Amino acid sequence: MVNVIRKIVDSVPFPAAMINRDHTVVASNGMFQKLLVKFNHDIVGLKIGAALNCRCAGPCGCRCGLAAVIDASNVMCRKLTDVPILISYHSGAAALHTVTTARVGEEVLLMIRESEGGR
Repeated sequence: MVNVIRKIVDSVPFPAAMINRDHTVVASNGMFQKLLVKFNHDIVGLKIGAALNCRCAGPCGCRCGLAAVIDASNVMCRKLTDVPILISYHSGAAALHTVTTARVGEEVLLMIRESEGGR
């Protein structure tokens, strides 16, 4: 199953990661790694908020809406397209991203594009 997940993530033409039910990254493609300036082994096993260095990845929970989009895609078993998410980084910067999610088996494929802002 790991090879199938890897092939799916690697086939996406923009930054993508496979996320499990508890929001943990199970695989990421090279463009996702480049976006985060991290290697795959540094990303896999992290909660998606922690991988993105999102400020709301702490004990207060997700406020940017990314977790809700992932959960909605998982529960509804459907693709959600170009959902705007404003991520506030630990550095104090913020960036508007558009995310697309699709349920693949038991995981959710997260595809992310940086729209504006910076880190």
